[in-house]
Amino acid sequence: MFAARQLIYAIGPGSEGQPALFRNGQELLDGVENLQILYGEDTDGSGVANYYVPADQVADMDDVISIRFAIVALSYDDNLTGGMAQNYSVLGNNLVAADNRLRQVYTSTVSIRNRL
Repeated sequence: MFAARQLIYAIGPGSEGQPALFRNGQELLDGVENLQILYGEDTDGSGVANYYVPADQVADMDDVISIRFAIVALSYDDNLTGGMAQNYSVLGNNLVAADNRLRQVYTSTVSIRNRL
């Protein structure tokens, strides 16, 4: 059996001067500009999420069966796009980079243990 514990993830300035991902105040990974999390609710008991929403829009946390997350990693160098704006999408939100750094979006969906 696993004991429940709280983990807090945040983005902030890292030790190398770049944005970084922190977990419970400890730097976990540098070069991370953004972290987005959506919760998948199964409202009809089918075992499949009917939709994904931010935590503050979840109707009933007991219906959440999966989590979809996206991490945006960026390059250290600010001269890699040749002056062209980079367009990218994070969980359905289309964005345009304000600088010349390269960005890569990593997205995954995971089921919550013992919910399926």
